[in-house]
Amino acid sequence: MLAVSNVDPCLFYIFLPNELIVFIYIHVDHFLVLTSSEAWKNTFFTSFNSAYPSVDEGVLTDILGMRMTFRDAGLVRECRMSQHGLIRRMLEKFGMTDCNPALSPMEPKLSLTLADPQDATANVPYANLATEFMWLGRCTRPDILTAVCYLARFSHCHGATHLQHLLRVLRTVIYSSKLQKTVAVSTADGELVALSETARDIEHVVNLL
Repeated sequence: MLAVSNVDPCLFYIFLPNELIVFIYIHVDHFLVLTSSEAWKNTFFTSFNSAYPSVDEGVLTDILGMRMTFRDAGLVRECRMSQHGLIRRMLEKFGMTDCNPALSPMEPKLSLTLADPQDATANVPYANLATEFMWLGRCTRPDILTAVCYLARFSHCHGATHLQHLLRVLRTVIYSSKLQKTVAVSTADGELVALSETARDIEHVVNLL
């Protein structure tokens, strides 16, 4: 029997350890099915299609602008999500395809104020860029969210300096390594930072069921 997630009404699941695991996520007129049983999937699609004609599009490759790739990683199957298409369009839009990458999305202790109305750059799509960054951060790049949330405060009154800092975030997303949000002063501190972030991720996953 399918159960509904405690925190997301669009997520349904069956979780029977060592027997059957099923996740079904509904988004508008699409739904994703992840299961440990090929036989269960075939039975489900046959029954569902008899009541609601649908198309099995096979292994997931794209969803909501995110590219999905799968590969075997030892005893588990690894899933990776990326938004290279969105990043590429943003870089092309601002003529930054050949820009030098930045190692962090925001300068340490950055403090900005609202731009003078006479200096505000109303013709620059600052708010749209901040919104795209927010989507990028929520989906695949959580390392930029702190900087984006701060810079988004100036969407209604921004100047050239604000835009410069926002474009720094764009230079960060082309940097291949994901840095810790907090600077560690020792190896032990670094391990604690990583452990804390992992614990928060696990808590969210546990609350889904």
